[in-house]
Amino acid sequence: MKYFWLAAIIDTRIPIQNNSPDVASIGTINLLNKLYVNNQQYVSYGAKVAVPFTSKFGFNAGMNLAALSRNAAAAPAFSASIYYKR
Repeated sequence: MKYFWLAAIIDTRIPIQNNSPDVASIGTINLLNKLYVNNQQYVSYGAKVAVPFTSKFGFNAGMNLAALSRNAAAAPAFSASIYYKR
């Protein structure tokens, strides 16, 4: 391994339609499964690293943590993947 890439990440979500009970603003599917509730907002931060194995293949890994959260889980989120570059 000659090198790797490291990136800092800041992510945010701010709701546009606050306190709206209207089905059209939230969406029928979201009302049924409760995955995305109204007034959900957060600010999160994290890091991602990319490590190339060869000139074509490599590995990505990352982690995000919530700094501020409302109506969203504040648990850490992890990700990992293998990439191919043409």
